[in-house]
Amino acid sequence: MAKKSNFDGWIIGAVVVGLGLTFLYYVQTGLERENDASLLPNRLEEKIDTLISALNERFGKAWVGFGLGVLERYAQSALPASLVVLVRLVSQVENISKRRFMTGYEKRQLAVQMWTRQ
Repeated sequence: MAKKSNFDGWIIGAVVVGLGLTFLYYVQTGLERENDASLLPNRLEEKIDTLISALNERFGKAWVGFGLGVLERYAQSALPASLVVLVRLVSQVENISKRRFMTGYEKRQLAVQMWTRQ
């Protein structure tokens, strides 16, 4: 009898972690229409922004912000700590690069410097 592979479990786990990281990145950098999460495709971000706007209209901005904060804290506790730190560093570098022009190389170097300071 052939042994069953756990490959499907790895795929599902990778998808869940990827969605969690995307959510964390969006909440930290691209929340609301006026902000742009530069690593997310605009079509995906527009759909998320539309959903957030609809929730803001229905429940008020404070409640939606509170709910997203709870989800963000849950995602941070469920994901590996090193990935959470990496998402935070990437979002900080992206926010810095919005204020001054930076090449991709400069962004990577800044992220490495920030990583080594921790």
